[in-house]
Formats: sequence, C-alpha cells, structure tokens
Amino acid sequence: MADVYSDTYAAGNSFAAEMGNAWTEDLSIAKAASNADKLYLGIIPAGVRVSSVRLINAAAGASTTLSVGYEPIDGGVPVAAPTAWFNAQAISSAGAPFSTVAPITFERPVKIVATVGGANLSGSPLLTVVFNGEMVGAK
Repeated sequence: MADVYSDTYAAGNSFAAEMGNAWTEDLSIAKAASNADKLYLGIIPAGVRVSSVRLINAAAGASTTLSVGYEPIDGGVPVAAPTAWFNAQAISSAGAPFSTVAPITFERPVKIVATVGGANLSGSPLLTVVFNGEMVGAK
C-alpha cells in the first residue's frame, strides 16, 4: 500500500464566489496505483459544507473500485471516514456517478482520499472528484 499525491493536492480552491459563499473544488489524478493505495487529491478547508460530490472516471480496469472519503489533517478531528462519499464504487468502465450522501459540514480542514480497491488501476486513468458546497464558516 502506497500514498500517492495528485498535482491538485496543494492547490487552492477551484472557485469561491466573491462576496458570497459558493464553493467548488475539482480534484484530479492520473497516476499509476495498486490495490489498497491511497490517492490524496486535495484539502477541504475548515468551514465548508459539502453538499454535492461527483466522481468522474475513465475506465480503470476489470474489478477495480474506488472509495472516496476524508482524513483529518491534524489532531484526529474529525475522525477519518474513508468511504464518506463513495464505498467501493465500480470504476471498471467510464462513469460519472453522484454521491447520495447528505451534506457534511467540516469544522476543521480534511484531506480528500480515494482508496483503490478490487484490483490495480489499469495504466493511469484520469479520476476526477468534483465537490460543491458553501462556505458557512468554522465555529
């Protein structure tokens, strides 16, 4: 098992509305990865309420799945939830499913992690996770 970081991991927000509270993040990775590898895609800042998550994937190989969730950056808060938005989502063929999870508000920043399952990725398929929500402020 290896940790693989995307080029978008340390990038700033994709979009935050000026004088408003709209927030969106578009995180991608196209690197080789093996079964059980963790793909770190980016960071959700404190005070964001994530209301919509979409996984857009190229065909990644037979029996390959992807779980998408988060891990704390510091202090263990919030508790890691490696399958918060997708749990073993089949990505053997191209697709673009939406998560059906209720909105989640983050009081502290979290790392977005996608965990490869079932089989190794075939080559380096493009995997993108698009987050939408609002900046509600940390308490």
